[in-house]
Amino acid sequence: MISARVIRNQIFGDEYRRLEAVTVGMSEREVIDLLGQPHKTYYRDSAPKDYYVPGYAHKERAISNKVFIYSFSEPIAYYYLDNNNKVEDAFVGGS
Repeated sequence: MISARVIRNQIFGDEYRRLEAVTVGMSEREVIDLLGQPHKTYYRDSAPKDYYVPGYAHKERAISNKVFIYSFSEPIAYYYLDNNNKVEDAFVGGS
């Protein structure tokens, strides 16, 4: 029997690898250069309380400055940027 992870890697592996290439400490510009413009951006002062994309995995946490959200056919990523616009936390998950 083939595991879900093996299937995920066969079908969506390239998308996951791109999203997982973003690391803590990268600048906002580096993230955008790697992935393009985010699909959604929320700022601490104006984000809705439940800013997560329905139907996708997420990690519940407060936005300290802003969050970039990238969603593709299967994976989704949340990149939390600090006040210096550096990645301070990242979450990559599926639907």
